[in-house]
Amino acid sequence: MKPVHILLDEAPLEAADDAVRRTLQNRSAMVTDALREPLMHSQIRPLEECDREGYAQQPPAQDESQRWEHHAAWGPE
Repeated sequence: MKPVHILLDEAPLEAADDAVRRTLQNRSAMVTDALREPLMHSQIRPLEECDREGYAQQPPAQDESQRWEHHAAWGPE
């Protein structure tokens, strides 16, 4: 891990410190957790956009999913 110096306004810092006390985490863990999800979404978003563009250019055939139904193992309903 690398040390990082960040500046926070008083209100978010107090809220973070309250959350740290409630969850028994430290500030570092709280900031790491807070960054993890947006960073993951920022990596996934371009891939989803690429999929949308691909399906817009070449929509799936009407029966495309039906052709795979016999491979699906849904189990008893």
